[in-house]
Amino acid sequence: MKDAVLYYSIGGHCAKIAKSIAEKSGAELIEIQPVHKWTGWKAYPICGYQASLGRRVKLRKIDADLRSFDRLVVVSPIHAGRVAAAVRSFLFENRSHYSDVKLVLCHGDQTNTYESAKIRLEKELMFTFSEFESFAD
Repeated sequence: MKDAVLYYSIGGHCAKIAKSIAEKSGAELIEIQPVHKWTGWKAYPICGYQASLGRRVKLRKIDADLRSFDRLVVVSPIHAGRVAAAVRSFLFENRSHYSDVKLVLCHGDQTNTYESAKIRLEKELMFTFSEFESFAD
């Protein structure tokens, strides 16, 4: 089974988790990159704002053929109680390229925010993730 681990990360936490998953499973590691990537202290309020409104952002092209993978593992931070705008955009733009997706959410709190973020995204995509996992800071 050929997997790809796709991730978006601002501060590096999700990147570490994605790299660990890819190394353990032998999957290809692919970064989801917005055309404009916010950095520094501005990144958190701007990305939170984009996520809270359900906005989509423009993404850089991914060189890999997503249809060549049996399963995608998508790693995303939670911003303002929702999946990051870059990951949400990726999932919407590539709906026809996947059928088996594991969603991994990184979050800083111990509440069930991650679960409600997953449920909201599944409703928006009209898609059910095959597996789900979350990691708290």
